Amino acid sequence: MLTSSSDTGNYWYRDNVLIPGENNQTLTANVSGDYTVQVMVDQCSSQYSDAVLVNVTSVEAFFDGDEVVSVADVVALKLLAALGTGPRAGMDRPR
Repeated sequence: MLTSSSDTGNYWYRDNVLIPGENNQTLTANVSGDYTVQVMVDQCSSQYSDAVLVNVTSVEAFFDGDEVVSVADVVALKLLAALGTGPRAGMDRPR
């Protein structure tokens, strides 16, 4: 879990791309990448934090009905939905 020193005004980035909707003081990184945070208060913004490299080597899986879904897949689907790029290829049910 990544934590900002500011309790409000946080904008989290992965690989220099803003993560939509992630404005909390903490961020659980389920996808590998370089994470930074910038704080904005009263239209004044901080410098970006130093990057923290997160390397996800395994993910939890859970059942959604009769399908096995990984946390990384859920995060990827939410990100794709937020970006409006549609479903991710290869997300078929395990056979």
